[in-house]
Formats: sequence, structure tokens, C-alpha cells
Amino acid sequence: MVRKGLFAGENTTNMLLGLTVIRVLGCLAFISYMLLSNINDVLWFIVNFFLIYLLYLIFDIHSLIANLRPHSR
Repeated sequence: MVRKGLFAGENTTNMLLGLTVIRVLGCLAFISYMLLSNINDVLWFIVNFFLIYLLYLIFDIHSLIANLRPHSR
């Protein structure tokens, strides 16, 4: 079976890991920018941001597991 597309081949794991690192660094850069822009309630901003990020991360892990489960057999 021939796989085609962006995430096909030997570098799939490296690309997914690289994209995850870029996403985390982007989130940290956004938080740093917001903290330096003098928002009123810093603690609530950080709590809300990480709750949303955690929900996204749970969805991302769930979709990866669902997509990889048929390939593990």
C-alpha cells in the first residue's frame, strides 16, 4: 500500500513532533506578549489560556489515537 500526502513516509513522527514544539513555542510567545502588554488580571488569563490549550491537547491526542489505531494491527 502506497501512502501519499504531507504526513506519509519515514519523517511522519519527526514532523508531528516538530509541529507540536512549534505550537508550544507559539503559545508561550503569545502568553509572553500578553503579559508584557499589561493586561488587568494576569492570573485569570493564564488559567483560561491553559484550560483552552488543555482541551485542545486532549482533542489532538484523541484524534491521533483514533487515526493510528487501525494502523497498529
